[in-house]
Amino acid sequence: MDRRTFLKNLGLATASLTMPKTALASLEDTIKYLDGTRERKIGNTLKVQKAYELSNEKGLSLLVDKTNYSLQVLSKGKVIHEYPIELGFDPKNDKEVEGDGRTPEGHFFICKKNPYSNFHKSLGISYPNLEDVERGLHEGLITQKEADSIEYQIKNEMQPLWKTALGGEVMIHGSGSGKTPNQGGRNWTWGCISLADNHIDEVYDISKVGTPLIIVKNNPYLR
Repeated sequence: MDRRTFLKNLGLATASLTMPKTALASLEDTIKYLDGTRERKIGNTLKVQKAYELSNEKGLSLLVDKTNYSLQVLSKGKVIHEYPIELGFDPKNDKEVEGDGRTPEGHFFICKKNPYSNFHKSLGISYPNLEDVERGLHEGLITQKEADSIEYQIKNEMQPLWKTALGGEVMIHGSGSGKTPNQGGRNWTWGCISLADNHIDEVYDISKVGTPLIIVKNNPYLR
């Protein structure tokens, strides 16, 4: 099939053979966008499935859906609790650096418990994770020494370095409204996940250091 026939079948052909270059560029951009969307959906699905698997292996796991503003507690492959959440002031994107107001996405674990938090109670999230470390090294945001330290800490279920250019001290904490931003709440944190105080009480009590936490942009099983 020649180029003109290909474009004609797509409804993109014109009288001039030089004009479709723009159409082709648009088509390529569209394909890239669709491929990216598909990869994100597949990635989100795999992460959600991993959260369920970990709830069987570890007895408990936490699953956060940033789009639907939901924190689910999973036990033995089932959802046993679900809570509305509020996020950072840039809720749509994955965290990259200190101060960007984004909530990180990926595989984490609870690395710290603080019953005396300024926001009632808090659970520390093991951000940055190993993927963040790799990105930080590639982009020159952290040193090899910092990367080695974080890698050791992550592998031993310790609190990773929080004082690097990648940012840190991302928590699940209280003093939220108990409503999602779609229902009268608001995204007000610097990247933390906020719950109502009575909800963090429940999550805090059943979580421990090492409890798996997976944060996804969108849980494809929630509508």
